[in-house]
Amino acid sequence: MLDLGNAFDFRASLVGSIYVGETAVGAPVDTQGFSQVLALIVSGAVGGTDGAYTSLAIKIQESDTATAIGSDWSDIENGQVNGTMALTAIGHQAGTNDVIDMGKLYEKVSDGVRLRYLRAHATLTGTAGGQPRYSVGFLLGTPMDTVFYVVNPSSQPTGNTETATGL
Repeated sequence: MLDLGNAFDFRASLVGSIYVGETAVGAPVDTQGFSQVLALIVSGAVGGTDGAYTSLAIKIQESDTATAIGSDWSDIENGQVNGTMALTAIGHQAGTNDVIDMGKLYEKVSDGVRLRYLRAHATLTGTAGGQPRYSVGFLLGTPMDTVFYVVNPSSQPTGNTETATGL
């Protein structure tokens, strides 16, 4: 049986709300020891003035160190799988579109192409008065020390027999 508790780890990077014209950066997430990452983005429960429209743009950035600031973080634009880790902007209209929207982005990490640390970067544009709530987290998977974890393995006979010929 696959032991998902040891094969995956979830780490939050950015949770909160943002105002129009602002930028928010998330906490650095260490990917060391994992070979894959799935960025999970959830946005919704728009607050603010009825009719205010906002567009939440979220991208994923990387750095060699967790303490990096400013230009030491770079956007992931050369992803091996998707080509980029920028989510198509999520649009919401306050008072009339209080839906939850989500997105996901997959990438390989710890492969010599990606840097060790990831973080979310959010920017909100649109009409002043709109204020979405959102969260961005990373599901890290496939630990580097194994392909998968198996708990309580068992084998089942197939009933097939092996026949040697030409000996």
